[in-house]
Amino acid sequence: MPRVPRISRAIPAGDQFAEEYSRESIECEVDKILASRTFRSAAAQRDFLRYTVTEKLHGRGHLLKEYSIGIAVFRKKESFDPRLDSIVRTEAHKLRARLAKYFESEGKGDPLRIQLPLGKYTPTFSRELEGPATAVIPVSNVTFRSRQALRIAVLPFVNRSVMKQDEFFSDGLTDELSHAFTRILGLEVVARISAFQFKGQLIDIREVGRMLNVQAVIEGSVRRSGNRLRILAQLDDAVNGRTVWSECYDRKLSNLFEVQREISTTIAGELGVRFRGGEALHAAPSGGNIAGAPRVHEDYLRGCSFWDRHTIEGFEAAIGCFEQAVAKEPTHARAYASLAYCYVMVPMLKAVLPAEFIPKIRAAASRALQVESSVGEAHIALALPLIHDYKWRAAGEEFRRGLELCPSDVVGHAWYGTYLLSVGRTEEGLREHSRVLELEPDSPPAVNCHAQTLY
Repeated sequence: MPRVPRISRAIPAGDQFAEEYSRESIECEVDKILASRTFRSAAAQRDFLRYTVTEKLHGRGHLLKEYSIGIAVFRKKESFDPRLDSIVRTEAHKLRARLAKYFESEGKGDPLRIQLPLGKYTPTFSRELEGPATAVIPVSNVTFRSRQALRIAVLPFVNRSVMKQDEFFSDGLTDELSHAFTRILGLEVVARISAFQFKGQLIDIREVGRMLNVQAVIEGSVRRSGNRLRILAQLDDAVNGRTVWSECYDRKLSNLFEVQREISTTIAGELGVRFRGGEALHAAPSGGNIAGAPRVHEDYLRGCSFWDRHTIEGFEAAIGCFEQAVAKEPTHARAYASLAYCYVMVPMLKAVLPAEFIPKIRAAASRALQVESSVGEAHIALALPLIHDYKWRAAGEEFRRGLELCPSDVVGHAWYGTYLLSVGRTEEGLREHSRVLELEPDSPPAVNCHAQTLY
């Protein structure tokens, strides 16, 4: 089905719902429904719902008939005869049932209800009358606070943009939110490799919880249109599978940091935890003053996507992206720190002397800390040149400082464990590499790291 055009005007006058909810509210509710587990595997009903809602919002609800829906949604030929082919009636019946299921489960707390009346194909919008509009499922103290540290996983956000190449953007947002959550006191974030094994899969959240040993899961989707973003985010209880909180954000691309801060702050509140240092602003991804430079952030996110390939080609491509980002915006601290990480990895996978990259590592990490001293990855990266210079005690201090700021940084724990082994602190090194395995339970590199340490 062709992409639904962005609606540029309000709901037609005379619709009793127009005074209660804006067009954006209805569009966000549709996106939330289509991103739900109830609708993920129902492509036909998803297209059916989006098309009918869009037509109504454009003032063409009265034109929604079996014939027009068959042509537009189900790609029937012009000779389509609804009297002989019941596909529209059949799918409408399935859509009504699926909507009812959604609002009885995942959408139970949604203040807006979208329904398809019997015998009609024009959707209706109404308020939920059984409870307050802002009701959410309360966080279970037993479920979420049974451990000293709450383990969570941030699943890959689904790319719902028209352009497939925008997938790096949704993956990058996932990474940025994961990094923000590592700075929250009381949260333990499962590493990316383990979380990304579920990318593109339809799997029960409770199964995710069992496989990753987590109590909560953050998931969502990203839809990009030009310089605008629509981000859906939700927090799920991985023990009982219920959605605890969900929200839709419709923002300009230049406000991405504000959206990330808003999402992480809200979820932290739902979990009943506080940010490190007691200030919500500390949870925002580091990056310097780039709010007005979305293209710079795109370079950074694309670099993160290449890094995640964990190949020499990926690291070299990531270096190019991060170098572009810092060239355009010299205060992008996270890009400098990521650049330092890449400089560390290249000699490990390529036949070049580590000494050739030591000045680059030191320069990138130092620049990141000049911009923002709380970038934990920069402290971790800075430890490597100190080891090269045989300044073991100073290197250990940098490792510890970095892991205090980023306690869920898998790479940092792996490097620190190797450092501890090198200085003869074998038991401590083993604990660090065990920590890597805890954070990446389904990662072959993590298992290999732990096995080598045991050997």
